[in-house]
Amino acid sequence: MGTFNIIFKGEVIEGKEPQKLAIALARYLKLPEDKAYLLLSGKELCIKKHLNASEASAIHAKLLSVGIITYLKEAALPETKPAAKPSAPERVQQAKPATGTRNQSLKTPHILPSDNAKPRTAHRDYSSLSKGWQMIFNTFDELGVDKVGYRQAIRSDALRQRSLMERRKLRFNFLGALFGPLYYFAKGMFKKGLYLTLALAIVNIAIGMIWALFSDSAFIDRLIVAINTVTFAMQVNYDYYRYYRFKETLWPWLPKWMDKWWGVLSVYTLALVAFFGLSYLIVLSDESDTASTIKDSYLEGYEQTSIGQAFDNWSPCATIKWESHEAKNGTRTVTYHCQMKLNTFKQQEGKAYRLVTHNDDTKMVDLTKQATLQMSFTVNYDDSFIINDAQWDIDLGDHHYQPYVPHDSVLYDIYRDELYLSIVEIFSLKNILSNEFIRDIEQAK
Repeated sequence: MGTFNIIFKGEVIEGKEPQKLAIALARYLKLPEDKAYLLLSGKELCIKKHLNASEASAIHAKLLSVGIITYLKEAALPETKPAAKPSAPERVQQAKPATGTRNQSLKTPHILPSDNAKPRTAHRDYSSLSKGWQMIFNTFDELGVDKVGYRQAIRSDALRQRSLMERRKLRFNFLGALFGPLYYFAKGMFKKGLYLTLALAIVNIAIGMIWALFSDSAFIDRLIVAINTVTFAMQVNYDYYRYYRFKETLWPWLPKWMDKWWGVLSVYTLALVAFFGLSYLIVLSDESDTASTIKDSYLEGYEQTSIGQAFDNWSPCATIKWESHEAKNGTRTVTYHCQMKLNTFKQQEGKAYRLVTHNDDTKMVDLTKQATLQMSFTVNYDDSFIINDAQWDIDLGDHHYQPYVPHDSVLYDIYRDELYLSIVEIFSLKNILSNEFIRDIEQAK
């Protein structure tokens, strides 16, 4: 009765992952997992020897059920010494080969020809391509890159035996490095070019944000350019091979809906929305951090509470707002706005006016529609800060009166939770003259 060997050529059912199946097969054959990639070399490997037909068919069916394609090859008969003289002719009965049942779900195993038969080699035509691309594609075919994977193929011993120039052309495409996504578009790989560009943009932003946490060095800009250049240069050869040979327009591990143009537009739309949303949050975060620097600080002479606690709980304020701003030259400022409770302000305004001018005229008080006090802080590079003078914005109906007052008077009121000196300073002669001088300068500008 003839015996069979089970042959594996590195082939798997379409849609299965060769690397995972190679590891599973290595375990089944009790081979080291780190040598599993050798099973996908594309060479004809005998993984089981001298099995009878039923055993061979069972193993073939078992492997095929998980996606591993094998072949049965009739084993060569072992040489035997001829018998001296048989006493009587023996009748040799040929055993019938085992056959599968009709309800067998798996296909009948393919029987390979014996070792004496010459295997057929599939020749692919790349004559329409340039000599450079012909060399690259033929090398990919010889390495079995579509079976073992691109990364495994470029690290294989077979590639190391080639010249340095061949290895460089196979791994690095100069035009891809120079033109990036435009080279993808020129080769017809629009979707891969768009998705790879988007993926690199996301990676660039992530790297830039992480780098900014630890350093402000401009080296990150050169690093990002290098990452993009190397990625396109090392990816385009294999992508074009898959596109030319298999008409692959998108990597198989991505969802199929992303291969539709509406899928591309959807992904880019979501990416743009996410980008602008993230940018807005970053701006808010920066402003919040700058304002927090001020609010969490303590002033000399007022160490009993933080700036934020004192300013945010000043009782004359109806509404409070903090604003952060960074000028083009990098100067950072934080401004505190307190819109006064109108009745409280007008009551104190009248008292202050009579106290300073000894006049009972209530015309200004009657005209007041709204009053807002603002104080700004200039933030230094080391997060220390300078307090600038405060400024009132008093709405008198037909115009606004915007006098400056010393910040010491405002701090005195805020930390005592009252409203007195901040308004008294509005009507002092010194302050009136100072504001007239400031107004003349501003008009001169």
